[in-house]
Amino acid sequence: MTESNIDYANIVTHDREKRLRYFNEHKRAFNVENLYVLDKFEFFLQKIEEPSLLESGFKIDLDRLHAGRFCLGYLPQNKERQFTEASNFLRYIESRVEVKLNYSIIYRFLEGFDANKAIKLLVGVDARYELADSKIKLYILLEKYPEKFEQAISLCGDSSDVRSLICETKNLLVGFDFYLDGRTDIEIYPMLVEEDWLRAEVREKLEKMLPYQALKLLKACHALQIGFSKANDSKVIYFHPIDNKGFAESLDNEMAKKVNAYYRNQPVIDLLVAIPELELRKRSIQRLNLYYTIA
Repeated sequence: MTESNIDYANIVTHDREKRLRYFNEHKRAFNVENLYVLDKFEFFLQKIEEPSLLESGFKIDLDRLHAGRFCLGYLPQNKERQFTEASNFLRYIESRVEVKLNYSIIYRFLEGFDANKAIKLLVGVDARYELADSKIKLYILLEKYPEKFEQAISLCGDSSDVRSLICETKNLLVGFDFYLDGRTDIEIYPMLVEEDWLRAEVREKLEKMLPYQALKLLKACHALQIGFSKANDSKVIYFHPIDNKGFAESLDNEMAKKVNAYYRNQPVIDLLVAIPELELRKRSIQRLNLYYTIA
């Protein structure tokens, strides 16, 4: 979703060959089939010209592993061209007759939008066997853009928790899910870094908002995001661990350990772990998402 610990000034981005190699190696390693959305995304990876990094994702649900998830993160430059490439990809997905994407929410959000306030753009896919359950994901990371912060909150659903976090951060990630049957969801992700939650007033807010297990995991992280969406049963906590290789294993989830065993041997530069708040209140974590970015 967003690689908050990456030094963009010194990063070597993925060229076309490297993007495709990582994409196909992931598919082979986890037996991911060539579903419609993935075929289209592979074509997208071949065509884009802007500097970018590929993220591979997993959804773990009890003993089920879904590995058909990828996200391309653009580097913060040439934003107009990046938005054009993302828009072209969405249109390309619609080349199949039965695919219907609903743009109403994002059109409302982008009205009067200043692309220079977007410090990062990400385009992702979540491929499912049922075409209608597949979705395209578009994320926009905003910085110091209070008008759009306010609009995103309004579209997502206002809450006291969102308000209390927004005032503590200058950045807000806004995500749009476009299901291929026309459903659309929006999610917002306020981000905090370690220096934020070391402040007493922020720490107090988090202690009221998050379960004990989340606060415990926070000790091993350099950044935190909290996802709010009407589509989810509860908040989703996104952990950015300091140790990209050991954090997933510390969750004591066997499926996560199997996934991490593969990525231990890859040049991982960023890991993001997403766990629903309800899951963090249970005795063991059985549902979570993992997102790996490799150099």
